[in-house]
Amino acid sequence: YGKCLHDLCERKAKFESGIFAEHFDDEKAKSGACLFKIGCKGPYTYNNCPKVKFNAKTSWPVAAGHGCIACSEKNFWDEFGNYEKPMANPFSYAKLVNQEFSTEFALEEQ
Repeated sequence: YGKCLHDLCERKAKFESGIFAEHFDDEKAKSGACLFKIGCKGPYTYNNCPKVKFNAKTSWPVAAGHGCIACSEKNFWDEFGNYEKPMANPFSYAKLVNQEFSTEFALEEQ
């Protein structure tokens, strides 16, 4: 998919501003705060969910108030299973994934 789901998310500005929901039923979560601290895996996920959406393009989990669970990622069950806890440093993971993609594409082109 090329882009990190986080880059396409409508809540990304809140992430960059440091406005995070602390739990699912707080007012910040309801008003569009970033869901990273309550387990959103968007910074680790490469997919187009915010663009294509689910249910005949009506919504997707983050818009509905639940963080991304990274269900399309390799090793999803083993690495992303704790839905309500954030993972450490999302940006180091993104770099690792980009390196992995670069290696895979380089091997395919030969």
